[in-house]
Amino acid sequence: AFRSTEWFEFLGRIFSSPRRIVSVDTNSINVIRSFWPELASKMRFIPNFVDDSLFFPKPEKRNPKRLRVLFPRRSQINRGSRILADILKRIPHDVDFYWVGEGDAQDTEIIRDLCKKDSRLSYYSAEFNEMPSWYQRCDIAVIPTITCEGTSLSCVEAMACGRPVLATRSGGMPEYLAGSQAVLVERGDTVTDQLAWSIRMLYEHPALCTEMGAAGAARGREFSTAHYYEEFVRIVRDVTENGGAQ
Repeated sequence: AFRSTEWFEFLGRIFSSPRRIVSVDTNSINVIRSFWPELASKMRFIPNFVDDSLFFPKPEKRNPKRLRVLFPRRSQINRGSRILADILKRIPHDVDFYWVGEGDAQDTEIIRDLCKKDSRLSYYSAEFNEMPSWYQRCDIAVIPTITCEGTSLSCVEAMACGRPVLATRSGGMPEYLAGSQAVLVERGDTVTDQLAWSIRMLYEHPALCTEMGAAGAARGREFSTAHYYEEFVRIVRDVTENGGAQ
């Protein structure tokens, strides 16, 4: 409803003003290209970064006798909070599930109520500096986005900590999760079946879970803060020294 003629005109003015626009995913670049092809040439893609001095594998924090599945998400409908119950319903195994992230009051209450019905699930609100420990102590990270998402910091943080990522094919996610470190599922009517099946698969094949985690740690190093700064500085220098010719 908000996508009025005035909204498009405003968006066009916003993207016309800078000489360069940095985007953390190509999804946004493609959207701008579809409306204003000439403006997309201003845009440069630099992937999201992860601080590898904070997010790194710590195997000793894991419990090898019990699988832990982390949903590092704000409690919002578009982040998948309302499909959580259907995912858990399809997993018969005795697994620990953690939803970590506060969001909308209504969806937070939905998750809290679900915790009362399913003792395997726990809900926590965590500060940013607590998140590395959450990734390190869990075995799998699930990102069940049901609407468009540019990219998710959660996916690169989980990979950097050596955790397999199960996510929906949303927005720019495939650019980050293209490889053996992740399972990407299609959104739609079968999304809960696909995510639940993926969790069951890793539960039943712990060696595969370990292999995917190792691949994730290697992939996560590609998104270091050093790489992001290097690319960003290169773009700034191009604009300041060459007038943005590159």
